[in-house]
Amino acid sequence: MRQEGNVARGGMRWIVMSLLVCLAVTLAAWVVDGAARLRTVEKISAVSFSEIPPGSVPLSPGTREESLILPHSSIDARWWVIHARHMLREGEWRIRSTALDNAPEGREVHWSSLLLWVLSGLAWIRSIGTGEPAWHFAADAALAVGPLLIAVFFLGLVLVALRAFGLVPALLYLLALLTSNAVLRTFQLGEADHHGIVLALASGSVLCLLAGGSGFAKKGDLVAERWFAAAGLLGAAALWVSASTALPILAASGLGGLVAGCLRSSATAHAPLRPRLWLHWAGWGCAGSLGFYLLEYFPATWACGLR
Repeated sequence: MRQEGNVARGGMRWIVMSLLVCLAVTLAAWVVDGAARLRTVEKISAVSFSEIPPGSVPLSPGTREESLILPHSSIDARWWVIHARHMLREGEWRIRSTALDNAPEGREVHWSSLLLWVLSGLAWIRSIGTGEPAWHFAADAALAVGPLLIAVFFLGLVLVALRAFGLVPALLYLLALLTSNAVLRTFQLGEADHHGIVLALASGSVLCLLAGGSGFAKKGDLVAERWFAAAGLLGAAALWVSASTALPILAASGLGGLVAGCLRSSATAHAPLRPRLWLHWAGWGCAGSLGFYLLEYFPATWACGLR
């Protein structure tokens, strides 16, 4: 028995080491790609089509000559930068309309403010000690926000998986995220966009539902209730950031719970089905959605839009 235990521990160490090596290789490849993208941005930003030196032409008050050109794929990032600059320059904390599009009437803006707050915060930190206003550094913030967000969100997701399922499943989960091109594209250097944020929040919501037993728990299991409450709040946050992206995931989560309940077997006898957990999830999700909606719109505008 002791020899079998040693073999099992040795096999587990081999699995953990293999996963760590794969993660190291994946992270190295992602860092190399980020460095290559940064060099490309620097080369493009240094290109000049005029003999007039930068900074030599007088500018109107409130304008600035931009020296940083974001990657060509960052179309939405340019709008995020424009809105963040406006917020910082005008001292606003939400953007509900813009006059820079659909001239001459302009148009409403229904993007979530979360990414704008992140960009504004990074620009403000970057401006410390420079003597320049924070809105000058909105493009710099957009360039760096992807790698910073992936570090924060992935660390949070892995900690949840580690607490709920253990080391090996957490490492497998992280490896799956880091090897998914669809995931990494939303967090690339220079790609300031809300899709990566909603992806992380929705993934966290589903992960918490699984950690809570997917609706199977002992009577009065407070741990499962906490997991389902966290899942509801994360789902509400994802809905706030992008309703069109989060709604199918939330609907599929509920449908998955229904299917799991219909397919339950004697294997779940130790943890019977607890339908009230799903009501717990829905209640926290509803309250969180209303709270985020009020945070975004109250009291100026009562309107909503799908992204």
